[in-house]
Amino acid sequence: MKKNINQKSQRVYDTYLVSLIKENFLKNHLALYKRCITDITPPCYPTTNDFSIKGRGESYLTSVIDHPYAREEGVRSLLAMLSCNDENYVILDVFGGNAYIARLAKLLNYKGTIITNDISSYMVEITIKDKYPTTWQSADNLHCIRYKSLNGILFAYGAHHLPINRRIDAYKEAYRVLKKNGKFVLHDFSNESSMVKYFKNVVDQFSSTGHNFTHFDETETKNLLTGIGFKNIRSMKIRDDFVFHAKNQNQVLGKCAEYVYYMYCLEKIGDINDPKTKTLILNSVREILGLRVKIFNDQYQCKLNREALVITGNK
Repeated sequence: MKKNINQKSQRVYDTYLVSLIKENFLKNHLALYKRCITDITPPCYPTTNDFSIKGRGESYLTSVIDHPYAREEGVRSLLAMLSCNDENYVILDVFGGNAYIARLAKLLNYKGTIITNDISSYMVEITIKDKYPTTWQSADNLHCIRYKSLNGILFAYGAHHLPINRRIDAYKEAYRVLKKNGKFVLHDFSNESSMVKYFKNVVDQFSSTGHNFTHFDETETKNLLTGIGFKNIRSMKIRDDFVFHAKNQNQVLGKCAEYVYYMYCLEKIGDINDPKTKTLILNSVREILGLRVKIFNDQYQCKLNREALVITGNK
């Protein structure tokens, strides 16, 4: 009986969220809706994941709201690859969370349109409240998006959460929804990178949700994309440092520690208000990733070293 009640409640919620998504498009993004959207229905996979309210969703939101420019360096590189400064371009950010990239693009005055997608119903609700164009889909079943309707598609900041056995279908879906010559961009961290080591040795051990995910293999991914039909496939490394600014060294290091704590919900390390917890986080960062502090434009700047792997291709 309890299971039936839960299923009924889920169906009611799904219907409610779908209505919000459609209402948001019809009221605020009608031209975009007619161009790109076809069938707004719930995803076929469970929508309670690491970024739900029961996972690290609220903690993650604290990090990106308090520090919107922390990942500016990497985001600028990704948006440049997607020609996001062209006002006629429409891009789907498949692992978009609370529209972090769309929000930052707006702050940076990019002219292209970004549709934010996520599988987490919690993140979708947050995004709709601020009237950003939003879809609720799994990466391997982009059922809301019209065939050949997008100029670009981005898999970034969470793509490794998608199970390996569903990735090839996600690439096929990306190919389906792109226009001819449309751009596919995948962002992750190579298996040999210090960031993957940090995920394994720190985040997986001390996050409230763990972090046991398989990252993308460069050669395998390029071969799969080639087999699907993508052309001009390239891979490259980009700087994707976390960057912070403050009036003095203690403040800037404190910002870095707090950001890492909330981004990955490292509750098992301790209370972030305890200076010892901040010290433990900073020590882990220095040991595995590397940390640089310098004076920049009359402020202290802190950079947490991250080098990301990016793979691109055209339809």
